[in-house]
Amino acid sequence: MISDDYIMGFVEGEGCFSIAIGKDIDRKPRKGGKKAAWKKPALGIRVKPTFRVTAAEDENAVLYAIKERFGIGSIYTQQRKGNSSRNKRPVTHYYVQSFKDLQIIEDFFKNKTFYTSKGNSFKLWQECLEIIKNKGHLTKEGLLRICELRDKMNPRLGGKNSRTADIIKNILEIKPEHIEVHAKQAQLIHNPNQLDITKWHRKRQGAFKLEEINPLPAQS
Repeated sequence: MISDDYIMGFVEGEGCFSIAIGKDIDRKPRKGGKKAAWKKPALGIRVKPTFRVTAAEDENAVLYAIKERFGIGSIYTQQRKGNSSRNKRPVTHYYVQSFKDLQIIEDFFKNKTFYTSKGNSFKLWQECLEIIKNKGHLTKEGLLRICELRDKMNPRLGGKNSRTADIIKNILEIKPEHIEVHAKQAQLIHNPNQLDITKWHRKRQGAFKLEEINPLPAQS
């Protein structure tokens, strides 16, 4: 079985402790009328902690060894496109996303010694988990605190967060009456005076593309 020291070394280089922040949108019903089964977050914004380790597909044996060691998580292979043959190499990810399983990951790393900035990211990630355990992410204050912590994580990734703490704060201050997209609903209800961020939901919307949306006129 793979050693703890080997896991630590590999995670220092190829691991990632992350927190995803995304809007919760009820999209068009799938075939058969099915919709997402998960519980909707109170603020309309979903918080998703994740642990990920990455390796090239032809070197992914270590990921299966890590998965066997923890006894949790899933492994996915991603096909990539690029200009060079190196960039086109498929990449494999070991993911742990269940909050219950993430606590196993937390227990493993909390007493380990990190030698890179990954250790600081883990501490920030661990603080986010604690807020989520206490249901703090369901409050405005707790959600913003998680966003602030996440903005400081994983500096080597270059700060790719598209929804920073300031953006989330602005969204919450709008206090939209409705931020879900329904099959028969062509408009969202936002404060028409805040046109600069009324289209915040458009980012990373996947395969389902929304038509141009105009704010409803202000009610007298």
